[in-house]
Amino acid sequence: MPGLLRLRIIAPAEYRIRMAQERLNFGRGEVIALIDAMDRDRRKWTQFLYGLDWAEPSLYDLIINLERSSVEQACHAVTSLVECGGFELLPEGQAAMDDLALASRVRATLAQDP
Repeated sequence: MPGLLRLRIIAPAEYRIRMAQERLNFGRGEVIALIDAMDRDRRKWTQFLYGLDWAEPSLYDLIINLERSSVEQACHAVTSLVECGGFELLPEGQAAMDDLALASRVRATLAQDP
């Protein structure tokens, strides 16, 4: 999509487990199972809707690993990059985004229909 910043935030497993435990108040085993299921579902969903592997680095303009930076630092990095320019959504980009959203809704509806 022209004008969109394609961003991926990643974090080590232990970081994700700790954050999920704090937010959800689940046990370690429950959190690990939940994270694994969410990752699997995201991978399947992205493959189904877009025919892409969501973990493929070449799909992103920026990948931030929270292992060595805070969420605040990551937000600052993203803000700085966007403010430098080149990520303005132009009318043709908005039209493409609208088309993609519509196609995604249609695929999701079809996927839910027995």
